[in-house]
Amino acid sequence: RAMVGEVVIRGEPNRYVRIELPRRIELQGFSGGVIRLESLRSDLPQMPKLDGDGRLKFRVGGVLHLTGDVSGEFRGDVTIDVDYV
Repeated sequence: RAMVGEVVIRGEPNRYVRIELPRRIELQGFSGGVIRLESLRSDLPQMPKLDGDGRLKFRVGGVLHLTGDVSGEFRGDVTIDVDYV
């Protein structure tokens, strides 16, 4: 089954933004497994813009690689750079 992540950005209403996604996301499991997401893609428009409430919501997905015991909970940090244009 396919799954995607959802990102919500908040800032100044009606501003265009430049968004840079990481090359990969790595999540560590409590039982030692690793989930790695590579070749990230999003459903962002070509010129992303915050709405009138200062929000922009988009989805991200990619190629999933699993290593070790991949059952249970996973955690990791995902850095997404956002700049006003």
